[in-house]
Amino acid sequence: MSVRADAERFRRIPLFAECDETHLQLLAFTSERMTFAAGDAIVRAGEHGEAGYLIISGTGEVWTAREKGRDTVTTIGPGAFIGELTMIAGLAYPANITATANVTATRVSRVVFGRVVAEFPEFGVRVHRELARRLDLSLAELNLLRPLFEKTLS
Repeated sequence: MSVRADAERFRRIPLFAECDETHLQLLAFTSERMTFAAGDAIVRAGEHGEAGYLIISGTGEVWTAREKGRDTVTTIGPGAFIGELTMIAGLAYPANITATANVTATRVSRVVFGRVVAEFPEFGVRVHRELARRLDLSLAELNLLRPLFEKTLS
């Protein structure tokens, strides 16, 4: 796999869509390629991991534990990016992700991400802008639900 191809994969992720090609190539070059066999945990809910993962090939199941078993939230495949808030802010992974078929992923560590942001502040600004846009959308959606909650409480 070439650095240029990996950079293009990053560009398809909304978090990085507006970032400069050079910065994405640097991110791709400094990231680590990993493989997971079917059944392997990619991330575990509640763990304070240190990375985000761009799925290159294979599939995985996103799930949460319950008292007796687990609830599947969704499935992921090539092009999915998981753990972005862990990579950016060191937050715990919110769900478990297990490979359901052999997975190849690009692991972007928090340290690598931080170095690119420190070296190229404009990269950090673009990522921050996308996160702010998402927050605005989430708040707008929550505001649409507010009347339903207020009605239920009264």
